[in-house]
Amino acid sequence: MKPSITACVPTLDNSETLCKVLESIKQQTLPVRQLIVIDDGSKVPAVENCKTQGVEFHRNEICRGRGYARAEAIKEANHQLVFFCDATNIVPENFLAEAAPHFEDPKVAAVSGRIANIEKNAGAALRWRGRHLFKEDHIWGEKPLLASSLSTYGTLMRKEAVLSVGNFDPNLVHSEDQELGSRLIKAGFSIVGDPSLVVYSLRNDSVLSVLERYWRWNGGVEENMNFSDYLHAIRASLNPMLIGDVRDRDLKSALISLLCPHYGFLRSISRLILGKNQRL
Repeated sequence: MKPSITACVPTLDNSETLCKVLESIKQQTLPVRQLIVIDDGSKVPAVENCKTQGVEFHRNEICRGRGYARAEAIKEANHQLVFFCDATNIVPENFLAEAAPHFEDPKVAAVSGRIANIEKNAGAALRWRGRHLFKEDHIWGEKPLLASSLSTYGTLMRKEAVLSVGNFDPNLVHSEDQELGSRLIKAGFSIVGDPSLVVYSLRNDSVLSVLERYWRWNGGVEENMNFSDYLHAIRASLNPMLIGDVRDRDLKSALISLLCPHYGFLRSISRLILGKNQRL
């Protein structure tokens, strides 16, 4: 018996890519039974950017953050497996069909794959993103592995498991997936990383946005970066990051690597001073 799946796409001002994302979900060989878009306060409502047939639209009048949007999606999902896909990512047509069998193990709460750029060599920011954020050069192997954290850029999840640990934290603007993943693992659930699954990013990041994304991915829930963390980040920006850029003769990306730790430190300090730290 084929599993029943709800797909959810949270979006915030992603009009350039949202329709392509929805089409990639609709074309899955294992069809989704329910397709939800959570518009988290886009300037132009997402319903105006896409064909609405077969899509449920839910809109927040103001941006409530990633944790709130994902928590609402879980509540609205009618099926036990929920596929989260960012509004800037697409997946191959067999993604869900290959991910679903992992849930034959009742302890599996989530299944993710790799993420990669849709285009190669499309500007320094995207090359840097592929090398250091997506880790496209890393050899992941062929066998699925147990992951130590949760990412939801393109992830199939078990609704019952998510609800059993209290759902996504609606107060988190970012890192809501990492925080939920910690609770799932603590409760005895497994998060599977399957290298045969690939999510492709359509997002056209700038230098500033890719630095912000790196900070968000690595800053953690607490956004805590003390001076010792800062020094560690500087060392990491030199080795392996800068070394990797120079190895690939990518000097523009090397400049981004040199900026990375300083951006992260200033971002964390400024949010703390301004009282915007999400755990305050």
